[in-house]
Amino acid sequence: MDTQLALTLVNTVRVVRRTRGRIRDVLRSPDGLRTWLDQVHERWPAFPTDTVPADAATADRLVEVRQALRALFAHAVAPAPPSAPDADELPDVVTALATVNQVLRESEVTPHLIWPANQEPDLHWTVPVELDDRSRAIASLTWAATRFLASPAREQLRACPAPLCVLYFVKEHHRQQWCSASCGNRARVSRYYYGRRESDAIEESAS
Repeated sequence: MDTQLALTLVNTVRVVRRTRGRIRDVLRSPDGLRTWLDQVHERWPAFPTDTVPADAATADRLVEVRQALRALFAHAVAPAPPSAPDADELPDVVTALATVNQVLRESEVTPHLIWPANQEPDLHWTVPVELDDRSRAIASLTWAATRFLASPAREQLRACPAPLCVLYFVKEHHRQQWCSASCGNRARVSRYYYGRRESDAIEESAS
């Protein structure tokens, strides 16, 4: 769950291909933000994101946390390249860590161990009941993302290298190179296209 929650927040940016690489921010659109909050609650009912207002305050805070996490994801995949389209817009690692830790500190997230019968132990968390739903949801999402970053799953984190993709993904098998089959197809087409252009240019210069 931690991995999927972390990716769900971090991957709320997209590249609009028809605009030659302009980044679309799901969280900056009121309709997009509302849809995303509802989808998170639908998939993980324990998160009260369905009652979080889709307003500017929610967008600002979520974007701040997401950008900090994207900076930490970029740091995690190094020395491999980060997701290129927004790499220059991210905070440095020190600032990103300060942002994430501030959220956890201000919301007073409290971890606790659970160990169900015949199951593996796991670390869950609580946040104060007096917090509003926005603060509770953002703190919980941030905690899940930090758990992912501190787990062995982080070693399989990758930035998708396909053209015009800004997404991160967790590698599920040793041959996986892209976040999706469509990105893999696009990368192969691009490689073929530019390979042909380079070959044609060499032939022209030789003639």
